[in-house]
Amino acid sequence: MEELNNGNNLEECNLLFFIFSMQRADKSPDKFEYVLTWKEYQMEYIWGCFQAMIFMKRRDWAESLFSKYSKMIAEEEQKHGMRCNGEELQKEQENTESLWKMNLCRGRAMIAYWIDGNLKEAEDYLVQALKATFPDWESEEWEGMQISLMELENALALVRVWKEQGNDGGKAASAKKLLMRCGQYIHKSVTDKEEHAKIFSKYAWMAAKEQMDMGDPKGALLLCIKAITELGRFGIEYFMIPLLKDMTAYHRRFEGCQESTGNRKDKEKFIEQYKELQRQIGNREIFLSKKRCENYLGVLERLREHFLYKWYPENSLFWNCWQKMYYLDCEIVMKERIALGITQENLADEIYKFEGEIGRFERREVMINNQKYARIMKKLGLPGKKRFNNINTTLQKVLELQRDIQSCAGKHQYDGIKVLLRQMEEKLDMDVMENWRTVRYYYNVIAMNEKSRPYEEILLEDRKLLELTWHIPLETLGEQATLEPKRRRVKNRKGGKSKKPHRKKKTIYRSPMKIEALLLNQIATLLKLLGREEEAKNLYRGVTHMIERSMVRPEYQYRSYSLLLGNMAKTNCSIEDAEKAIKLSLRCGKIGGVGVDYLTIACVMLDDSSNRECCIQMMKDIYCLYELLDDRKNMRILEDYFRGEFGMEINGN
Repeated sequence: MEELNNGNNLEECNLLFFIFSMQRADKSPDKFEYVLTWKEYQMEYIWGCFQAMIFMKRRDWAESLFSKYSKMIAEEEQKHGMRCNGEELQKEQENTESLWKMNLCRGRAMIAYWIDGNLKEAEDYLVQALKATFPDWESEEWEGMQISLMELENALALVRVWKEQGNDGGKAASAKKLLMRCGQYIHKSVTDKEEHAKIFSKYAWMAAKEQMDMGDPKGALLLCIKAITELGRFGIEYFMIPLLKDMTAYHRRFEGCQESTGNRKDKEKFIEQYKELQRQIGNREIFLSKKRCENYLGVLERLREHFLYKWYPENSLFWNCWQKMYYLDCEIVMKERIALGITQENLADEIYKFEGEIGRFERREVMINNQKYARIMKKLGLPGKKRFNNINTTLQKVLELQRDIQSCAGKHQYDGIKVLLRQMEEKLDMDVMENWRTVRYYYNVIAMNEKSRPYEEILLEDRKLLELTWHIPLETLGEQATLEPKRRRVKNRKGGKSKKPHRKKKTIYRSPMKIEALLLNQIATLLKLLGREEEAKNLYRGVTHMIERSMVRPEYQYRSYSLLLGNMAKTNCSIEDAEKAIKLSLRCGKIGGVGVDYLTIACVMLDDSSNRECCIQMMKDIYCLYELLDDRKNMRILEDYFRGEFGMEINGN
């Protein structure tokens, strides 16, 4: 199914149902930006805190948050039940309720497994989770079915529990069959490359253990290598460590078998197996030898030790790499209305009968439906969809092309961008503003790198592209960095609002959308190239401050915040900002930008000669990261810098 043909029908559905439906259709929900209601955001935030409490082993807090989440679900079920009059709406309600039940069972299974260590209880809840949305999960044949990644995670978690229970009641055999069905489905039906990398890494980790139990270290190594290669291609850190740990163990066993081989012919055959394994990788020249695995593992563990919370999970099947982009509908409306100087009364005109509804909405006292939200956004000059991308398309292939373009841009592969951009342009309706703006942005990326146009000309065009939806002057961004959120007025003792002289207050503008963040970052880069570094610093300070002071936490705005924060750290030579950027990336399971941020720290520290040896080791770690991600351009840049600075080869023994 090439087209996201269910997108319009899903627009009114809750976030969990939307993500689940996209996964079942083999589409990546991570490619979207989401405008959430306050209730939706609260549910997401509470669920995230609940998971964190589980890994912290804080049962009291986990139970309290789980109870709160359950009550919010019950309230939503009641509201949905009141609205479901037609047969189609009733069916949607049943599907939504089964999905909520599945999620609650996942939560209970996590408590049983990670806190209580109760495998039997974890098994019971996982079976319930599977039955809730996937009643045919015990079928021998899954071909032709549509299965979400969440359901595959449930199945893999059940395999894990069964294997840890041992051969009690033939569960080892059942685990083997279920694992095989998961692998076959992932191989045939999960076609989105990034989603495949996430779920395949979890499957490969478990399947490799099965291969080792069968006495096939070569097969186990091959599975792990493929999984790590896929994760590296998309800059995903989460689940690399357990794979690398097991790979080092498999290499030792491989070497042990090789050393115990007495016959020279058998030994040569064994060496040939190693060479065959290397040839099977195909898409990478780097063969993950034992030494490389140990090097990569050491780097990732050091990064985690210095920059990540101790509770952060290493091999939970229900934890994932985060690339979420969330915004609040009430926050966007309020910030845009104030920036444009529109009163609540004027905004409500022809949309609401009562002008006070806008005020109630902005104060999070009421929610509005998608139709009214779209009309409000049209008045404010912004896209009106709540589930959207920075290009206007329903073609999955175009969304994948855009992701590949972003990957090429991160690795400075500009020739690759040109090829992909031409393909994307052919498939897009270039009369739509969102589409031609995004395409023009990437052409400006190429022009800036190739110096084919004057920087002033590119800067002027970028500003015009930004101003299509960005409604405050760039010159005010330095001032934005000094503002704090406006506090709500408290009521006086008589029950009315406190009376203070009215004065117009300057307020913090909204967080940038993804394409706006890309344009702002490019504008800052151009300002630096033109010698206007102070303006660039003000831009970075202002925009990062907006994100940090939003009601939506920075980790839910990863794509914008990590890019801007990392480049601000580089511009300001700030260790503090670079550390913050690394923490955010690792917290979200990403590693693509960590090398640049870590290099910022190393270069600043190098100003003190006493840090020389420490900086040498840090740069070697950075080189390992680039190698793991197959980022060859940055590898060459770092090789040249290291040779010139220290008079030695960075990749030498």
